[in-house]
Amino acid sequence: MSDQAVSVHALNKYVHALLERDPRLQNLTLRGEISNWKGRNRTGHMYFALKEEFEGRTYAVNAVMFRGANQYLNFEPEEGMEVLVQCQVSLYEGTGGYQIIISAMQPAGEGELQKRLKVTVQKLQGEGLFDPARKKPLPTMPRNIAVLSASGSAALADIMRNIHNRCPLIPVVVMPIPVQGAGAYQTIIERLKLVEQMNFGVCILARGGGSIEDLWNFNEEALARFIADMHVPVVTGVGHETDTTLVDFVADVRCATPTEAAVRVTPLLTDMLVDVENRRGRLGELVSQRLTYEKTNLAHKKASYVLTHPGRLYQQDMLRLEQNTARLNDIGRRLVLREGQLLAQKKQKITTMAMNFSHQEKVKVARKNDRLQHLTDWKVEHEKQHYASSVSRLDLVSPLKILVRGYSIVTHDNKAVSSVTQVHDGDRVSITFSDGTADAVIDQKG
Repeated sequence: MSDQAVSVHALNKYVHALLERDPRLQNLTLRGEISNWKGRNRTGHMYFALKEEFEGRTYAVNAVMFRGANQYLNFEPEEGMEVLVQCQVSLYEGTGGYQIIISAMQPAGEGELQKRLKVTVQKLQGEGLFDPARKKPLPTMPRNIAVLSASGSAALADIMRNIHNRCPLIPVVVMPIPVQGAGAYQTIIERLKLVEQMNFGVCILARGGGSIEDLWNFNEEALARFIADMHVPVVTGVGHETDTTLVDFVADVRCATPTEAAVRVTPLLTDMLVDVENRRGRLGELVSQRLTYEKTNLAHKKASYVLTHPGRLYQQDMLRLEQNTARLNDIGRRLVLREGQLLAQKKQKITTMAMNFSHQEKVKVARKNDRLQHLTDWKVEHEKQHYASSVSRLDLVSPLKILVRGYSIVTHDNKAVSSVTQVHDGDRVSITFSDGTADAVIDQKG
């Protein structure tokens, strides 16, 4: 046999190192049944085995879950319970025993709820409800705090104690809520509506730990959407440190426990007093530094060349003013000269246009006068001819023509007598001849 034999502890160390260097064995999820369960030992660690039945045979692997991991379990393991575990494969060098070290464990029956939660988380994340840009900052000194938790619960007591110890000056309003049971999330939404209406400075939503079924109301999509749309900042402290619910993703601040939530929203009064004193001292220093700076600056300005010779302040401006005045006068003269030339040109143009227009109008008037004279002469001649023709026609029918031929006209009472019956004996009548008139008396007897 070889003289270079390997020691047992060296072998175990080597195998242990091989197992830990294999990444596939460092993050496993196993499903199995708890066997050889003895509970927690005096140090708080849990040692048991995971087993399963396969093709008529029983297979098992030793398991350990140290106190640092098992203290956050929200259920109590027991013999024969089927569980899902997150683990790594290792080897205990003292005995050479192969085992798994469990970091997280949950009942296998909770798998469906976890799937539902995962689907909802992916859905709301895709809509941007978890975006850090949506998160509202917490006030440094909230004017008041709304606390939503189960009445009489340890979580509520821890919150109230921490707020009072840190800053008893802040008003706190407790709004009791059911934290589990069918439809509890609807009551929580109604309380949050009151928080919005009353415009609180900040809101704490908290409860203690429990199973995923106990915490399921805090995984309801309707509750998560309402919190995401709130104007009041919301801080969640639901369950233990390992518990993460849907409301934690949409809250403005997620705390691992209700106690941490109370600490997060409440400033420490002593720190505030120290900060005030520090700020007061710093302000005094800044005021003193500012005064010193301003005094020095004032002294420099008082001793400056400009202030000792104030005429220098406007000397250059006076020179620029004189130059601008001269330029303005020159521009004014050139402008007046140019406008005068334009005016003379326009006047000459208007005079020429007026003379041309006057000559044209005189020619038109002369033409119209000639035409009017021609029309007047023609009209007068025409009227003369018409008058002569009318006189000739009138003369033809004149009674005087008849009188010349020996006829006469007898009138009685200025009426022509055309019948003997119109006069009587003794009537006086007037007889008109061609060369005069004569009176006569009627005598019908003769």
